[in-house]
Amino acid sequence: MGVNRNQTQNALVEVASENICFIDLCKQPQLTDTARCLKARYNAGITNHKADNSGVLVCARAVLTPDRKNKRQNGRRLKDCGEPSFTLTCQDKHGVLLCDPSLCGLHLKIKEATKKGYAKAYPGDCVNFSFPTSNNRRGRVSKDFAHALMTSCEQGTVTAHGRIRKLTPSECFRLQGFTDEMFYRARVVNSDNQLYKQAGNGVTIPVIYDIGKKLWEVYHAE
Repeated sequence: MGVNRNQTQNALVEVASENICFIDLCKQPQLTDTARCLKARYNAGITNHKADNSGVLVCARAVLTPDRKNKRQNGRRLKDCGEPSFTLTCQDKHGVLLCDPSLCGLHLKIKEATKKGYAKAYPGDCVNFSFPTSNNRRGRVSKDFAHALMTSCEQGTVTAHGRIRKLTPSECFRLQGFTDEMFYRARVVNSDNQLYKQAGNGVTIPVIYDIGKKLWEVYHAE
C-alpha cells in the first residue's frame, strides 16, 4: 500500500529541526519541497493567500553585537539553533549566523515503541516508514546501512534539510549490488513500481558472490 510522503513525515516525526527548506509566506505556513511559481511582481512579507510566495527556512543562530570585536557584557554571544533571540535593546546590534544543517547536530525524532518513545535520525540515516501510525514498531532508524528491501519502497533517508526522502529505484538497485548499466537497461522497460519490486525480490550480488567463493574454497580444501 502506498504511503504519502507528507503523511509519513507527520506520522513519524515528533519534533523536526528548523533546517533549510521552502516555506509559504502566509499566516498558515507550510513546508514545501519546491519553490512556488515566480511572479512578475513579488509581494514580500506575510500574506493571507496560501501557496502564493515562498521563502527559505534556514538553520540560524542568533548573534549579539556581531559588529564588535569584544562584548560589552558578560554571557553568551551566540545562541544555539532553535533558541529564541537575545532581548532587543536600543544600543546593541543583533545578527544571524546561518549554519550548515548537516553539521549543527540537529536531528529528527522518529517515533518508536521504546522507553524514550523515539529514535534520533541524523542526515544520512535510513528510516523505515512502513506502517507510520503504528505504536508497536521498533528499529525504524539505521546508521550507515539500509533495512532489508521490500517489493515496495518503504524506506527513506534524512536529508541535510531535515526532511525524509524516499530511496530512489536506482539507489535500491545499488544497495543490491547491481551496476548502473543494469539499472538503466531495466528502467527502459519498467515503471518505478516494477523497479522497486525487482530490487526487493532480487538477491544481494556481493553476498551471493562471497558465499559462492567460500563454498569453492571449502570444496577444494576437502
